[in-house]
Amino acid sequence: MDKDTYYLNHETIERLSITQSYIKSEIQHQLLEIDRRKKQFQTQHQNFNNQSILLVDDGIATGYTMLAAANYLSKYTDNLVIAVPVASQHAYLKLKDICRIEALIIDENLTSVGAYYQSFPQTEDSEVIKLLNDIKD
Repeated sequence: MDKDTYYLNHETIERLSITQSYIKSEIQHQLLEIDRRKKQFQTQHQNFNNQSILLVDDGIATGYTMLAAANYLSKYTDNLVIAVPVASQHAYLKLKDICRIEALIIDENLTSVGAYYQSFPQTEDSEVIKLLNDIKD
């Protein structure tokens, strides 16, 4: 992700009266986190040039994280497909202009992806690293 590219939810910023100083601070914090994760998760298997890319997630609520990922990956392919079990209608409409998106459920009132799961634990970094290492083998 380019250091000067980020997406802000202006409606939420206004509704919660979030200050510009907080936004600037959080952008810097998130850029550091992105750099950390890129170093931690980068593998030899990241040559995407002109290959089809299937981007899968457990669901899409606001769509801002997926929007950033889709815009980043669309630089490497003309065939980016997002596949999710559930997406908010707002996010679905936002993303379908960038790439193909497949969602089993499009919920116009979605507030939480976790509401569609009986169990919704977070994936730990160690699990991601293990899966990436398994690909190498």
